[in-house]
Amino acid sequence: GSGEFNSPVAVCVDDIGNIYVSEYNLSQNFSRIQKFDRDGIFLVEWGSYGTASGQFINPTGLLLDNDGYFFVADKGNNRFQKFKFE
Repeated sequence: GSGEFNSPVAVCVDDIGNIYVSEYNLSQNFSRIQKFDRDGIFLVEWGSYGTASGQFINPTGLLLDNDGYFFVADKGNNRFQKFKFE
């Protein structure tokens, strides 16, 4: 469920301490990214298993840049996805 982990793959932390964790489980067709505050309190999740925009198959890398863009290396789809959060 939300705030819990099934098969965590990657983690990154932003400049204010928010924690991002990607998950992937092939046997359950399961992919998502969860965001927690610096105290580990669940904030939000996004993504699902698939090939459309905002979906992932094995999100193995996470990166936040200085301009507030969030990048996900999606190994299963052979691509990067770029997100902007306000």
